[in-house]
Amino acid sequence: MNKTYIFLLLGLISSLINAQQVYNIPNNLKDSNRSIKDAFTITNQETKNLTLFIDDNKTFNAYVYDKAMDRLDELSSVGLPNRYDEILGYIQKENRTILFLKHRNNKEFGAIVYDFKSNETKEIQFDIKFKNEEFVEVLSKNNKFYIISVEEKSSKINFYEFGGISYNKHTIHLDYNFRIERNQPQTLHQMLSVSEGLGSNLEIEKIENYLPVSVQMASSMNKFYETTNGFDLSLDKSIYETYIVSVDVNSYEYQIHQFEKPKYSSTETFYGNSFLLDNNIFQLVANSDELYFQVINRESGESLKKLTLKKDESIDFKNSPIIQDKEGDIYAPHRELEKTSKFLRKIDNENIAISVYKVGFGYQITMGSYNEIKQGGPMMMGMPGMSMSMGGGFGLVASAYFSYSYGKSVRIECLFDEQFRHLDGKPRKNIFDKIKDYAEVLQNNDTAETVFEWNNDVYYGYYSSITESYRLIKF
Repeated sequence: MNKTYIFLLLGLISSLINAQQVYNIPNNLKDSNRSIKDAFTITNQETKNLTLFIDDNKTFNAYVYDKAMDRLDELSSVGLPNRYDEILGYIQKENRTILFLKHRNNKEFGAIVYDFKSNETKEIQFDIKFKNEEFVEVLSKNNKFYIISVEEKSSKINFYEFGGISYNKHTIHLDYNFRIERNQPQTLHQMLSVSEGLGSNLEIEKIENYLPVSVQMASSMNKFYETTNGFDLSLDKSIYETYIVSVDVNSYEYQIHQFEKPKYSSTETFYGNSFLLDNNIFQLVANSDELYFQVINRESGESLKKLTLKKDESIDFKNSPIIQDKEGDIYAPHRELEKTSKFLRKIDNENIAISVYKVGFGYQITMGSYNEIKQGGPMMMGMPGMSMSMGGGFGLVASAYFSYSYGKSVRIECLFDEQFRHLDGKPRKNIFDKIKDYAEVLQNNDTAETVFEWNNDVYYGYYSSITESYRLIKF
């Protein structure tokens, strides 16, 4: 390798590290010679403390730090049986933390209780065993944790509400007829189901819309958004409209609204999707001939913006090239497509997506389609190469970052002000772009990577096998 290149690379690494605040957290509870693969964090909004969990294959170690990065506590658990391999969420009260986990069969659940006052842990397998119901999502609200399911072939939603290690079950029935392609009534279960091989699974993606959301995440037909009192569930399987199911978990009351999708002039098949932000719904429909985009205020129903595009027209509302990611190395340069017709052909599929991110001057809107990686590549949900993954209620910042960094898509970036007038200029790098740039020049940082928000700052973390410590970099 050229010596000049080596010195430049070393200089770049040094300048990046010096530009950030770096913390080294020793993993002194480690009880295995095997490499560390998994790490997770909990940030407490009341105490401002951070709890870092490290899985070293034999034990699940917890380290508690205050906002000055002084260690307060540490505790180790033997963990649940191996098949409980997805962390869903937690309840944290005083000196006790309860981690909730899901069995890989999606029907059983358990918990690990860390009692830092008594210096003891407890591993629990709950008596919940789904029969004729399927897992939808989880929700953490006001020191309560909810496991949410839908009953098969119905519109009944079950809520398993935890205030600690015991739970109460609540059920609501959506008295509503959904539709997909014809006027034949469809249940909520049918709206959430997608065919997979010889069977079907539920497709729901949990979205944190204050973060940059990847095209991959945004391509889901059904999205789950946390709200002040519960959640919004958007359903885009219908060719006619987007449905929004809003549930208040304090009263277990619900509302359902529908928003007609933008009109289209082609008689051919088309695909559509939506995104919720700032009490607005952003809708996109397209096929290989044309594209329609609109913004509607959810309360008033007023149309705030409409755009149309045909394949022989230039895209005068884009602020980036037409970007096509390459498969393989996440740092490989992308391709740039020239013609509108190519872009429309690339997004004319069921993975069409629209993602909206609030920036200082207004909105950065991404329109595109997700390309599924046929083989190889890192896991897309959770962290790369993980044996244990994070569910929808846990590690959302990390999940969003890895999906954003590893996902492959075709897309354009568009800038609008708060009145949805198109703006000139180039899209700015967001926090995920900055972390990706930082991680690109590091070495040996592919073990137990995570990204999380703590006390209004974002941190990137990875396990260093050289120092046997976990490194946190503040951005």
